[in-house]
Amino acid sequence: HLGRTGEAADVLLELFRVAPARRRKLGRMARKLLVQARLPADALRVLEEELEVAPATEQAELQLERGDLLQAALGRPEDALASYRKVLELSPGYPPAHLRVARMLYESGEMERGLLHAESAIRSGDEAVLLEAFKLAGALCDELDRTDDAIEHLESAIRQDPTDVDTLRELAHLYTAGGHWERLAENMGRELTLTVEPVARGRLWYRRALVYRDMLDRGGEALRCFREAVNADPQNAEAVAALRDFALERGDWETSLTLLNRQLDMEDDPLRRGQLQVK
Repeated sequence: HLGRTGEAADVLLELFRVAPARRRKLGRMARKLLVQARLPADALRVLEEELEVAPATEQAELQLERGDLLQAALGRPEDALASYRKVLELSPGYPPAHLRVARMLYESGEMERGLLHAESAIRSGDEAVLLEAFKLAGALCDELDRTDDAIEHLESAIRQDPTDVDTLRELAHLYTAGGHWERLAENMGRELTLTVEPVARGRLWYRRALVYRDMLDRGGEALRCFREAVNADPQNAEAVAALRDFALERGDWETSLTLLNRQLDMEDDPLRRGQLQVK
């Protein structure tokens, strides 16, 4: 409470050494304070002291913490990877260690090996790691040009967290690459339920309309989406132009003229305004 983090850590360390029964909790608290005080090397020393006396049942969890400390606070990825692999020697099916190894292998470009570890984490069924494991497996499969497998993993991630917009957007990229237009349109619908900002909603409705019009040949759905785009963002010139094209196709000259006047109101470029005046 006094902001004297270093002194607090010193007190905890004294207790850590004289109160074996509470060593685990006190050691964790001391390490947290030492990291906050920007003394990660001291935190590592405390952790390694605890590793020397900890029972076998605690070794895997402590080694995992050691890897995290080496990776995040000390910038020693090779040592961190060795620590995570030690965890897997102690407990071969330990999901958090598989996930961390997979991430490090992904970052170092070892996609095939990384995928093996990500899928091991998935097979564990551990709810604490499933979401990140599915996302990482999807990214690894994408790098390996295994588009359908990447989609399967990322769809599983969305089932874990339907509000993950970044994963929805990655799925949109994969659906486009694989030509899965119906799934792309549905995916955009899910993203729309999570998008609040009017201009962003207008752009998303417009892109969804293009999928229905150009890829699925569903003019009615496309028209509805173009209207939603303009409702969300009345300044969406592309959606207004698309609605005018629909009106022209139907021979609805009055609506077409109204929309053309809206385009003129939004247009600043003199040349473009002249072209619209001719129309």
